[in-house]
Amino acid sequence: QDVSFGAFEGMDIPTDEMGVFTPQTFTADTAQQYMNPYIMTALQPQIDEARRQSEIDRIANASRLTQAGAFGGARQAVIDSENQRALQSNLANITGQGYKDAYAQALNQFNTQQDREMTAQDKINLYGTQGLQSLADMGATQRAIESEGITADRLQFEEERDFPYKQGQYMQSLLQ
Repeated sequence: QDVSFGAFEGMDIPTDEMGVFTPQTFTADTAQQYMNPYIMTALQPQIDEARRQSEIDRIANASRLTQAGAFGGARQAVIDSENQRALQSNLANITGQGYKDAYAQALNQFNTQQDREMTAQDKINLYGTQGLQSLADMGATQRAIESEGITADRLQFEEERDFPYKQGQYMQSLLQ
C-alpha cells in the first residue's frame, strides 16, 4: 500500500492538456493543402492522348475531304470546328473529373485527419479523467485505512477507560 500511495503521489496527470476538440473548416486553402500538387502531371498523359486522337481524326477528315474534292471549303470548317469542340469537351471532362477526384480525396483526408485529432483529444481527456479517478480512489482507500486505525485506537481507549468498571462487574458476577 505504501508503494502504491507513493507512486500515486508522484503521478503527473495531464489535466492542462485536457480540453475540447475544435474542428476546423474545410476551405479552399485547406483543400489546396490536401490536394495532390502533381494533379496536372497526372492528367497530362490523358490530355496528350485526347489531343493526339483529335489530330488523328482531323487528318482522317482532311484526307476524306481531299478525296471528295471538298478540301478547304465550308464543310471542312464545320468538321474542324466540330472536331475542336469535341476535343475541348473531352479536355474539360478529363480535367474536371481529375480535379473532382482530387477534391474528394482531399476532403476525405481532411476528415480522416479531423477524426484522428478528435480521437487523440478524447484519449487525452480519458487518460486525465481516469488518472483523477484513480487518485480519488486511492485517496478514499487511504482515508478508509486511516479511519480503521482511528476506530481501532478509539475502541482500545474506550476498553481501557471502562476496564475498571467492567472489572468490578466481573468480580461481582464471580461472587454470585
